[in-house]
Amino acid sequence: MNLDANSRIRMMPGLVGGQDETLFHVEIADATGHSVVQMSKAELTERAEAAQGTWVFVNDQLVDTGDLADMNLDANSRIRMMPGLVGGGLRC
Repeated sequence: MNLDANSRIRMMPGLVGGQDETLFHVEIADATGHSVVQMSKAELTERAEAAQGTWVFVNDQLVDTGDLADMNLDANSRIRMMPGLVGGGLRC
């Protein structure tokens, strides 16, 4: 390449295609506190199935973690994950 003092050089970042997969805001409560993360449906399903006993609420409705992969979720769905509550017996 031959460049002289009058040459114009332009630099631009590489173009990358848009993201095809929808990301969801997921509220997660656990022993460390509360966080909000963005997850794809696949990530959400994987995390819910990996943590035995996790409760998942979609728009305040408790859902079975095995059903997440087949659910129709929209980008505005309110999704919360938390450890399941285990009740104990009362002693008198």
